[in-house]
Amino acid sequence: MSSSILPDARTAFLNNGICNKYDYYFPVYDRHFARYKGRDEVVMLEIGVQKGGAIEPWRQFFGPGLRYYGMDIDPACKALERDGVTIFIGDQQDRAALAEVKRNMPRPDIILDDGGHKSKQQVVSFEELYPWLKDDGTYMVEDIQTAFWKGFERTFLWKGRLYFDGFLGYAHRLGRQLTEYHWDIRNRYRYLEPRETRQGTVPVSDFCKSTFAMTWHDSFVVFEKRPMPEPMRWEG
Repeated sequence: MSSSILPDARTAFLNNGICNKYDYYFPVYDRHFARYKGRDEVVMLEIGVQKGGAIEPWRQFFGPGLRYYGMDIDPACKALERDGVTIFIGDQQDRAALAEVKRNMPRPDIILDDGGHKSKQQVVSFEELYPWLKDDGTYMVEDIQTAFWKGFERTFLWKGRLYFDGFLGYAHRLGRQLTEYHWDIRNRYRYLEPRETRQGTVPVSDFCKSTFAMTWHDSFVVFEKRPMPEPMRWEG
């Protein structure tokens, strides 16, 4: 099925199921997920299923190639399983439960964290699942604005000042790691040399080596995976 005849996110969600979304969420979905629409197969893991109101919208959005996997702490969500839909029951802050998910489904193209919205849950899920995501996959953390809300581990504001903790602070620190290849100024000229003669000689984190981009939106952080070898610099 051509992606051009599949609905945009707003249409898919407003015409199907139960929708509890801010209006600006839909352009974010379109921007980051449109490249997967109409594929013969796209594997998605959504953390936070609730009543299953997003399942049919995602199936409409991506097309018949979607293999949907969900994870939720509520055992009642298991009843939502059907052809092409698999639900895991577990706590996203439980590393053993996340390991069980990884053992029982293929590596996903997309991971969407729309779960408990607490910082510890978001951080643990990211640490366990992001390395497992396909090398050209997309990891989206939704509703990060809850870091400012009482009752959701409000760890970003402290006495009215920015306090870099919680998932917002965690993601902020990850953003710095994207530039690790350049941290040692003594190595800046080595990037004029052929890549094959120096590959792997500058130690950087796995996150730096596997992340093409981070995009911040109101209430979202989106990570795009792609193998990132040592850079090559052109002068002339």
